[in-house]
Amino acid sequence: MAGQLILGLSILVGLHEFGHFAFAKLFKIRVDKFYIFFDFLFPMPNVANFALIKKKVGETEYGIGWFPLGGYVRMLDEREGEVPALVWLTAAPGHEEACIAGLQAVLGPEVPVVGGSAADDEVAGGWYQLTRERSFGDAVVVSALFPTGRVVSAFQSGYTPTGTRGVVTRARGRTLIEIDGAPAATVYDAWTGGAIAGTIGVGGSVLASTTLFPLGRRVGAVGGVPYYRLAHPATVHPDGSMDLFAEVNEGEELVLMHGDVEALVTRAGRVAVDARALDRRAHRGGAEIGRGSIGQAALHRAHRGAGGRKDDDRVGGH
Repeated sequence: MAGQLILGLSILVGLHEFGHFAFAKLFKIRVDKFYIFFDFLFPMPNVANFALIKKKVGETEYGIGWFPLGGYVRMLDEREGEVPALVWLTAAPGHEEACIAGLQAVLGPEVPVVGGSAADDEVAGGWYQLTRERSFGDAVVVSALFPTGRVVSAFQSGYTPTGTRGVVTRARGRTLIEIDGAPAATVYDAWTGGAIAGTIGVGGSVLASTTLFPLGRRVGAVGGVPYYRLAHPATVHPDGSMDLFAEVNEGEELVLMHGDVEALVTRAGRVAVDARALDRRAHRGGAEIGRGSIGQAALHRAHRGAGGRKDDDRVGGH
């Protein structure tokens, strides 16, 4: 049974990766590696590097890795040293998934891609992306970093799953239309105890109101602890649909997540501590990448301190 599963997985992965390989060849991009399974301890590309089988034909090394999960095609320029240690991505909202997929298709899975979406407080299009020469309002800025030292990173979500969940029954790209057959905004409002009540039937921006209550999709687990890909509701439409900051697909299960204000405000410091703990050598610098939710959480805390109601009391059941 296990052998059949591994064989089936190998065939699926091989077909998927061959698609990347074929397109790379079509556009005359050099392919350095074509691997079924990983030849390293995923997701740590510099740990336990070896292959069960490998053979170099022309410029491409074909192989089967020892770690039975996934596979990859690595496309490079003429020298392996041209692969960056880190890629920093800043993109106008709307096409982040495609940007990340494109970078991974060219660089392979070993190169970490960090960064995020540009945004403004009102989600009104007042965001911008910066380069050395100028600023843009609707662009993708990719920075390839080649540091002389080791790169380490850490991450903390700041959100935990609740017991409230439902299934996407209608969606179109980043627009969530229905959850469990009912208008998405109506369901979400009930889940959160009225967080977006003022926009039901009329529409409007809800990013500030939904900061502590993103929607999560389980994408895996580490050490038995599940982790989730988040999608923050940004806008409600009069028909009850909602625009999110990530694509959703019909049939996916959505879990209402809950963020603690204090945890969101202070997590930047905790991430820095975690990153330093990964490498005790002298540090020359660092960068903190935060979500807009940190600023919004700070506003929630200020509002609560001024006598507003506690956000923890708004989470309802369903």
